[in-house]
Amino acid sequence: MLSETSSWSPANPESPSDILADFVNAYREKIYFQPLPLFDPKRLQLKIGTLPQYLRWSFLALSLHYTSHNFYYGLEGKAIEYYTTSARSVVVDMAAEGLVHLEVMQALCLLALCDHISGKSSRAWMMIGMAAKLESLRLSDSKVSGSRQSDDAISRCHWSIAILESTFTPHCNTLFEVAHAPNYPKSVPRPTTLHGMKTYCADLTDAYEANVQDAGIVATCLGYISVWGSIISYLRDIRNGANEYPWLATSRHNQLTVKLYELENVTSHRHLIRNAPFPDQPPSELSENREYWAPWVLFQVMMHATQAILNNPFVQLVALRRAGRNFQPRSFLQNTVDQALFHAEWVSRLVRMCADRQFEFARDRKVSEKAKENLGICETFLEHLSRKWPHIAEKVEILRTLNIKVKKKRQSPQDDESSSATIQFEPDMMWELLDPAMSGRDWASLCKAGGTYAATSATIKVATKFIHPINSDEDNAPMENGAHNLFDLEDIYGEPFLDHGLPGRHTYVTQQGYDAALVEAQIFNHTRQLQEAGYNVRAVWRGPEIPGTEMSKHMKDVHWNVAGVGFGVRGSQISEVITLFEGHPGKDLGYITLCDSACN
Repeated sequence: MLSETSSWSPANPESPSDILADFVNAYREKIYFQPLPLFDPKRLQLKIGTLPQYLRWSFLALSLHYTSHNFYYGLEGKAIEYYTTSARSVVVDMAAEGLVHLEVMQALCLLALCDHISGKSSRAWMMIGMAAKLESLRLSDSKVSGSRQSDDAISRCHWSIAILESTFTPHCNTLFEVAHAPNYPKSVPRPTTLHGMKTYCADLTDAYEANVQDAGIVATCLGYISVWGSIISYLRDIRNGANEYPWLATSRHNQLTVKLYELENVTSHRHLIRNAPFPDQPPSELSENREYWAPWVLFQVMMHATQAILNNPFVQLVALRRAGRNFQPRSFLQNTVDQALFHAEWVSRLVRMCADRQFEFARDRKVSEKAKENLGICETFLEHLSRKWPHIAEKVEILRTLNIKVKKKRQSPQDDESSSATIQFEPDMMWELLDPAMSGRDWASLCKAGGTYAATSATIKVATKFIHPINSDEDNAPMENGAHNLFDLEDIYGEPFLDHGLPGRHTYVTQQGYDAALVEAQIFNHTRQLQEAGYNVRAVWRGPEIPGTEMSKHMKDVHWNVAGVGFGVRGSQISEVITLFEGHPGKDLGYITLCDSACN
């Protein structure tokens, strides 16, 4: 019987039935797929009042961290403690008896999040462990393993436990690759009334992408969360001394990279940013279709964060070198640094998209300034999250500490851009950032006291130039003329990186006509990225003024060979160019159009 009185107390703990709907709305807006899809928000609205008391109280305890009501005015903290303690005493006893009830596992998931929010990570691990063991026990039942499981509530619970494992205990992950796992939770369809992406131009990819089966946004998101857990587990093994040569085909690094490529290959084009243009949607649309956009944002962040962390320069330049006592190939290191910078930039961009609704050679100083800007964006975002998640607060302190240390050891002004940069830091600080667990070490106090761990300090000497997708205000910009239907590299890479089949075309124009130096500088990095992804990239000249011999000279010089572009052809129509390449073997056809002011 739910209470209808006006004030909460231990003697009157039940929330009035008329305000339960407010808590369900808070779940939809602040908890659903952040990170768990535990309940279907629409179904929860209908059944919240009939849930077992221990499950309802677990739900209220978590929700009170995000919302409140006059019924709890000034007593939220006491109510949370009462609900969690009461629910835990019941749920843990039932779990210890091996009672495989859906509601018990759901309550354990909610209590685990409550414990993490309260800074009690060890107890949260135990809650997650109990939930995982109960789910494993359920899956071991022959009746369960003999058929596919389609019940949406069971599916949501199973994958919520798997998410908790991958997020907080990745080294103990037991559920993502088990046999007879339930189907993925049902995905809501992509909103049909989306406003078109303002910066997107259609390309050849559209003709082929319809053949990719759409597993739904939830399944797509869960795939990346699974690989995230595997990457964190891999990094923990490296921290513990595991040795490997990451450039080898048999390495775990390469196996994880292949998994990410496979995920890109099966991701439906319907969920890419050009077909689901999140930044171009009005707030009303985002709110109305939150069940789609919440997992969509998580999917987009995970897609880039996995690559950024797997290719983290600290891991490649310090940890693996120490373990293997060997140097990595220079081209491999360059590629990993490029990937880390590129995908870290995309994470920052996605954060900016949520908050407020380009490719060329870059000098180290430009990369540094852009990285510092991205660090500030991420630090602000994490600081906001840390208000509810103490383990995030610890990461923010480490970021600030690293920032202070870098400022203290900043290079002297007379150092020019060609000199190498030397960075000294404690490896433990980096590992703390990469590990979801909390160590309890007060890094901020350590920094203020000037303390260091000399025995474990590491030094990175950076003497390389980076290739990075940032604007360069020193380069010539394409002329602004709508008649040419031009779009910047931002428009091609204003989408998830190469996860949609063919890369499409890019038009280069100069105000004075063809400029070989400008074309090389602009196209080289673009083609290099495409070539590294396995595409056969062809440069297509459409301008009528360039003689064939001159074009051939520019197309076949050493820079183009390094980029792996191959050769260039001349054709007045794109259809003619496609015909020329139809018989050429390769992964896919990518083409770049070189054009001057005479092009139509």
